Amino acid sequence: MNIFAGQNIYIPNNLREFFARYCQTRSEGSKNKIEDSPFPRMVDFWFLGLGIAAERNLQPIKTQEKKDTYNAIEGNVLSDDFRADSIMLFCISRHGSIDILDNPAEMLRFANSYALAGIYDLVSELTKINTGIDEPLDYLSNLCAKYLKTK
Repeated sequence: MNIFAGQNIYIPNNLREFFARYCQTRSEGSKNKIEDSPFPRMVDFWFLGLGIAAERNLQPIKTQEKKDTYNAIEGNVLSDDFRADSIMLFCISRHGSIDILDNPAEMLRFANSYALAGIYDLVSELTKINTGIDEPLDYLSNLCAKYLKTK
């Protein structure tokens, strides 16, 4: 059972172009090259943002008004066990109480505030490398290798 079904992930409008640029499937229906757009789906980009926020101990981004956001990801895509479980465990660890599990909508908003912090970091880094020789896929491969070496 997906506790996040019926919930949505809202992304600030100023990140829309980056989701379109770095995700292979875009809301317009076109596809990008994997070298330039290494994320198969928007939820993959978002989930890496959450992971980066956890790894770098980033502070959450303040929730924006709904008028300044767009509905980027439906909660039903979190149906795979590892993502939903990871989000729940992350929320417990950062919230400090298992009580957050009683409210899936609040849990997803809470996780989103951290994921956005990680996404802003990631976008900043990807934007810098886009002006150089590396492609986004190269950067992400190196980032994964770095994390694997340190663990």
